[in-house]
Amino acid sequence: MGKTPTLDDFFGEKAREYEENKNLKKLQIETVHRALDLLEDNNPNINIEKLLDIGCGTGWSMEIMKERGYTDIQGVDISEDMLAFAREKEFEVQQADIRERLPFIDEEFRSIIAISVMNFVEEGCKSENEIEQRYKHVADEIFRILKPGGRAVLQHFKKPKNVEELMLTQFRHKFTGGVIIDDENLRKEKRFLVIDKPI
Repeated sequence: MGKTPTLDDFFGEKAREYEENKNLKKLQIETVHRALDLLEDNNPNINIEKLLDIGCGTGWSMEIMKERGYTDIQGVDISEDMLAFAREKEFEVQQADIRERLPFIDEEFRSIIAISVMNFVEEGCKSENEIEQRYKHVADEIFRILKPGGRAVLQHFKKPKNVEELMLTQFRHKFTGGVIIDDENLRKEKRFLVIDKPI
């Protein structure tokens, strides 16, 4: 996947290509460890509580969570083709799209992690208003399924300034927290939106 990925890159034979890409997996493992460190900073005993991996893909992130002692992990992904690999690894996953309603009850999770998912939220939007509404919905859904006092870590790459501001504004309406930037201004820069739901 030399070009900028789109959602189309996670369906059909491309799902297998993703699963077999050792370089992508290495980057994912590093990113997940960092995201879990940020998650655990809020609660050192968090691995005994229910965690949701949004955009779980083929299960790479969930493998790391399991290695780190997490015992109650669920995953969702937009692509059934990606989920087939996660199911082979015996993870509890289901098809869902963060841009729509997630199949969970209110306040079901103490922790939420999403690696790269935020890179695709505004895909297909034709105006800033559409982008704003899309992020409002995503923020509302994460707020709905997260327990009071819970934390979500949403990793994404740098966005155009206006898009990043539209995204952050929607999350600031409901959560405390902000963006942590690793390797700022480098090609490998990663951003983590670390948000806490008030008690």
